[in-house]
Amino acid sequence: MFTFPFRISIVLSALVLSASAWAAETPAKVPSEKAGMAYRPERRFIWHEIQTTDVAAAARFYTSVFNWTKIDAPTVGGDRPYVMLQRDDNVFVGLAPLSDYGSKGSPRWLAWIGVADVDASLDAIVKAGGLLEKAPFDHLIGRTAFVGDPAQARFAIVRPHFRQPFIFQLPLTWHAVHAPEKDALQTLPAFYKTVFNWSASEVMFSLRTTLPVLTTGGVRIAGLVTPPWGSHSSIAPPLDSAVWQTYVEVSDLRASLARFAAGGGKQLAADDDIPGFGKVVRVADPQGAELILFQRAAQNL
Repeated sequence: MFTFPFRISIVLSALVLSASAWAAETPAKVPSEKAGMAYRPERRFIWHEIQTTDVAAAARFYTSVFNWTKIDAPTVGGDRPYVMLQRDDNVFVGLAPLSDYGSKGSPRWLAWIGVADVDASLDAIVKAGGLLEKAPFDHLIGRTAFVGDPAQARFAIVRPHFRQPFIFQLPLTWHAVHAPEKDALQTLPAFYKTVFNWSASEVMFSLRTTLPVLTTGGVRIAGLVTPPWGSHSSIAPPLDSAVWQTYVEVSDLRASLARFAAGGGKQLAADDDIPGFGKVVRVADPQGAELILFQRAAQNL
């Protein structure tokens, strides 16, 4: 089984992220000290990973559907690179075989939340009613654990190897817990408040649209969603449990859906037009990893 080393050096265009520099007493300059680089604080989504049965096929699919390019990040030992996808030289998602984690589950997009201390955060998650899927381990991105909330929506927590987590937000501009029924969401506001200090509130996106949203410091982090919005329809399998969904923003939903289908992806539900928010549709790549395609409304978020 392939294991990700603790010390790595990745060259991403002109940007070098060095784990050894992060650990050094006198760290080298990091992107936060360079003009134009933006950073996301802790308790925010800082990374994503597509865990799949066929990394090469998944990479071909996403680069054909979106304006993304593939890069191979070298690892110590060089037995196999860590595949990443980027847009406009900004890296935002990795791809990994499910078998690397000993998983027999289905392909998925997994959102990663930055924390200062993985072990302390894991302890808080379990005490608050969450679950442990995979115990802490060293990944190329950082010390990581795979966990879930009381509704079984899975996510990762990570302490990055570099000094500060980097943010390249586009094109992953929103996240939401999608649940099969409202009862599944009842415990989540208290859970995420305890674990990440996220607060739940009703946000009005338009005169016709008010949605529950998790926020921190006045910044909207994620939504809490139940049917019928983007969860299931006559052509989609119903959700068995809650799931964290990653929203990929596109400029033209119709055109993106056409490319998605041409590449072997599937539309799992009828698209929804949420006044003041935008158009959303639940889809899956050819290996079965689900995501949400999202075309922003003229005024939202």
